[in-house]
Amino acid sequence: MKRLIERLRLLSSTMTFKQKLISFSIAASLIPLLALGMASSHLSVKNIQEEVVLNHQIILKQIGREVDSFLNQLHQSAIQIATSPVIEKSIREGMSVQTFDESSLVVDTIHQFRRSYRSGFRRFRHL
Repeated sequence: MKRLIERLRLLSSTMTFKQKLISFSIAASLIPLLALGMASSHLSVKNIQEEVVLNHQIILKQIGREVDSFLNQLHQSAIQIATSPVIEKSIREGMSVQTFDESSLVVDTIHQFRRSYRSGFRRFRHL
């Protein structure tokens, strides 16, 4: 720090009054300009960060609603499968060659539930 002050004194002793005046004018105008630029930059960064956080919260809430909706659909499908008379009968009697027609009906029923489940899953997956 002392060296800097000594160099400035040496430099100022070799400068003319006009050069000193110009140097002072430049310094006097640059210092506030730099301070204003730094403050403006800091405020801009802070505002952008707040906006990003807010947008992330909105997206997370939307994804949460989609997940809840998907899980509700899955729950309803599980209840429909569990209470389906075709499925209940198949579980009671078991699947065999003698009950092939009923077995194919069970498979068709499961495929139908599976298709409705997959359509909900595709919509959820593309978020």
